[in-house]
Amino acid sequence: CTGEPLKVFCYDDSKPICLVCAKQEHSGHKTELLRDFCAKERVKLENKKVRVDTLLHELTSLYEDAPRKASKLHTQVDVAVSSIIATLNARRKILHADIRRRNSTLIKMLDTELTTRKESLQKLESVGLILRLLSAGCGVAPDGAIGDLLRGTVTYDEFLALNDPELTPAPNIQQLLKLNLPLKMRDEVLRFDWTAETKEVMPLVYPPKGF
Repeated sequence: CTGEPLKVFCYDDSKPICLVCAKQEHSGHKTELLRDFCAKERVKLENKKVRVDTLLHELTSLYEDAPRKASKLHTQVDVAVSSIIATLNARRKILHADIRRRNSTLIKMLDTELTTRKESLQKLESVGLILRLLSAGCGVAPDGAIGDLLRGTVTYDEFLALNDPELTPAPNIQQLLKLNLPLKMRDEVLRFDWTAETKEVMPLVYPPKGF
């Protein structure tokens, strides 16, 4: 350099130069007075500083506000989860109540069905034992529905469907079958509690001795 004061800025070489160099070595380059260049650059820097200050302020606000927002989010999550749990618990109670109600209804139905089946089985067993014992006591198959059953003309199911006997107490059986029993056997039939005896005991009781 010539040692002259630097009063010009060369854009092509990106450096300040003196007036002499601007006319010689940097002739034809894009140049500008250094004071004007510095003024423009100062404005640019001020604008950048403003933008940086604004961004810094926003970041500082976000940083300071982060704990409050996090606490708010925690609270919202807790409220939402508590609401879901309450809803699920209420639904669970409803489902348990419905299960208990259905189970109670089913047990009652099964109890009723079981009782009915037991009564039907008792009737069938009683009919079979009565027929066996009365046949052994009489020696011959009587007339009527009981005779048809003993001779195999009708089945137990057909016999029950036709007569639908009320098997207890014993007098109803005698009236249904219309048997002309000997006096001693009739007394035994009327006395006997069919519902209190078992299949194993009855053959030991009937036929009465002497027949």
